[in-house]
Amino acid sequence: MKETLIIIAHSGLEKKITREECEKALPEGSPSHRVFIDFDICVSKLGDLYDLPFEQLALEQQRRFKAELEPILMKYPNATVAYFGLVAIPLAVHLGYLCSNTNKYQLYQSHHGTNEWYLETEAIEDYNFEISDLDLPTKVEKGVGDVFIRVSTSYRIEPQHTYEVLTNPTNEFDLLLSNPNVDGITSVENMDNVMDSFQKILSAYANYLPDKDKIHLFCSSTTAVAFGVGTLINPNVFPYIQTYQYSKEESPKYREAILITKRSDDAVAYSDEDRKKAYEVRIAWNEQLKTGIKSFITTNEGVYSDWFDHITQKSVDLKGLAIGLWEKLPELAETSLKNDTFDLKATDINDGFSYDSKDLVWKIDDGMFVSLEKRISKIPGADILQAGRLFLFHEGLHFCSSGHNLIGLVAEGIGQFPKVIEEADYQADVYALLYDYKYSQTQDSELVDGNLKKFFSRAIETATETMWSFVDNGTELTEIQIRSMNRFLNWYWQSVRIESLDGRGTLAEIIEILFDKPIIEVAGPPPFILNERRVAIKLNSAATQRFELAIFHNNKIIRTSPTGIKSIIEGFRELNGEKIKDGLKSFLVSIS
Repeated sequence: MKETLIIIAHSGLEKKITREECEKALPEGSPSHRVFIDFDICVSKLGDLYDLPFEQLALEQQRRFKAELEPILMKYPNATVAYFGLVAIPLAVHLGYLCSNTNKYQLYQSHHGTNEWYLETEAIEDYNFEISDLDLPTKVEKGVGDVFIRVSTSYRIEPQHTYEVLTNPTNEFDLLLSNPNVDGITSVENMDNVMDSFQKILSAYANYLPDKDKIHLFCSSTTAVAFGVGTLINPNVFPYIQTYQYSKEESPKYREAILITKRSDDAVAYSDEDRKKAYEVRIAWNEQLKTGIKSFITTNEGVYSDWFDHITQKSVDLKGLAIGLWEKLPELAETSLKNDTFDLKATDINDGFSYDSKDLVWKIDDGMFVSLEKRISKIPGADILQAGRLFLFHEGLHFCSSGHNLIGLVAEGIGQFPKVIEEADYQADVYALLYDYKYSQTQDSELVDGNLKKFFSRAIETATETMWSFVDNGTELTEIQIRSMNRFLNWYWQSVRIESLDGRGTLAEIIEILFDKPIIEVAGPPPFILNERRVAIKLNSAATQRFELAIFHNNKIIRTSPTGIKSIIEGFRELNGEKIKDGLKSFLVSIS
């Protein structure tokens, strides 16, 4: 079989890397069978790198890797990969991680003096390439904490600049050239020495720091070094690697960029059929917003004294249920929804969706729609349009200035306050469920009012399936944000309570349950911080026996580790709501 050379042109700065310049740099005797991959990603200026939307770009890069690059690597498993890169350092590390260490790599660098690509070049006159001694542990160190790795081959990274990110790392490693220089690595041997040194640091971390939570990786290097470093990261051994982008002009100098986790290579390569389905759902949601929801809002605007009067049709008997914060919520007409629209062209959106409060535009990720369509199709009688309404009513309250006002600086890093956002999420969910009840009545009042218990049970199932769709990429979860876990627990608990009602349920009974927010909490492995200060908990199976669940209900505290706890944790790992509900039913029985 003839040898194959895979050439990756990883462009991300203003200069596009061409096939011609790559092949010009290849040494004599390189394989004649070559596959060129033009892998450009977010072309930007050097001065703009600090502010790039890295998590969004990581999502795009993952999906392009799955669709364009991974099939080539699998087709030619014994090929040599020639990497040519001019991108932001975090993107280079991330792509190296995705490619992994299964191939032989040639790491080409662009000479800062001649602007020519090289694998080998003349050493700088009077320059001595030397890596400073590594200070590595020699015995096991117990205890959780964070580890800093600073790779300084182009310029020396000042430790105090990294302390602006985290003041007290438990361990620090420096891979430092004695005299860092942007063109200091001039040979394959030099590059191999750098990679060997980084591997020694990773091995020391794996062997002697088994309980450390996360590696913080700071790189002042060429793109080739960053890519090479990424290929050495084994997700099974190093589950959390936080990369950073640097700017001399900013404070702090380093900002979080891409968090590389075991799920970073789980992105799904969507087929044309998947993309078509996503587009059809996007069109349907937009049409519903334009002709259904906006009409619903304008028809009822100014008719009722407050939002709850609209829900209850001014019922005197039900009016007293909305007390405290519940009676102070804005009417749907006060949200932006009557002026909103969907972006029909945006397809790859980090975190599943985004909202432009200036242009009043919703952008939804294809992956969310694909996952939602698959999940909703398994629920008898479920309606993907209802999922759209619940989503918009919920988020509409969040973004409303007279509602939660979750925009701008208020929204930034809100994930670090799981208790606060849990309250806001629950209130927005109830708001969405009740407004959807009212909306659905206008479409088919007999179907809705004929069995309220069935309607609200299905609506909650639709809402939770929509929530799962934002994290479902076809693989099990290894960790989950505490905010998300609490939201799921709240609604599966409420679903169990509603399903236990006698008969078909009354509106008063349903509202009483909805307005009685559960106090339910999981205890287990200590939480940790994901990127953007999101607090999460690990779901690894080895820790299942450490989980407990406590509920405060009807003035009683129920705390135990029932047989149901295994079902609950398995449900979260498998994104399976029925398993979670089965586990919670054991609590309801013990309370009853």
